[in-house]
Amino acid sequence: MTITESDKETYQSTVSEFQPQITADGCYPTAIKNILDELAERTGHDGMSMSLSDVNSLCNYREGLYTEEEIIPEALTREVSDYGYRAVEASGSDMDYERLQQIIDNGSTSLPIVELDPSYFEQVENYRVQGEAEATHTVIVFKVNDDKVLYYDPYENFFERSSRIDETPYTWPKTGFYELWSGDREERWTFWLEPKDQSLLSQFQ
Repeated sequence: MTITESDKETYQSTVSEFQPQITADGCYPTAIKNILDELAERTGHDGMSMSLSDVNSLCNYREGLYTEEEIIPEALTREVSDYGYRAVEASGSDMDYERLQQIIDNGSTSLPIVELDPSYFEQVENYRVQGEAEATHTVIVFKVNDDKVLYYDPYENFFERSSRIDETPYTWPKTGFYELWSGDREERWTFWLEPKDQSLLSQFQ
């Protein structure tokens, strides 16, 4: 299985509508907004889209203070429940590349958000980290093939401000991405939206 030119065209068409994060620590609520908007358009549930300010409020996000991660699945489920959806998160032994691809391939679910170790920024070629990166970072995964992961990084505006970087990273070697996803924090944490009558977690087990 490879990432084809068609995959890249679909990716570029989709992410051209995505909202980049506007604060250095706003990746998670921004990623949520983007997967909501993409799912809403794909399923015809236009009312499911939310503004970034509304998502920030839902996540209790404050610049410099991050989000209250523990409240988000329940709070977001309340917002999308009328459309037949719920928010789900999984980590550890419940998640691997095969299960991640199952989420991506399922036409009823959102794209998955995954959490990467802070060392991700140190590994972006030519990007100079100011100080030591301490917070984990979230990106949206589009496809996993035999040797690479295709993903969207909402940090793109910050990368593009660097004179050393010509293009925001959107593919990563599969082995290295798995190590970043596994990280030293919550191992292989993943977040997505799925229909309420469908439980991918129960299918995984």
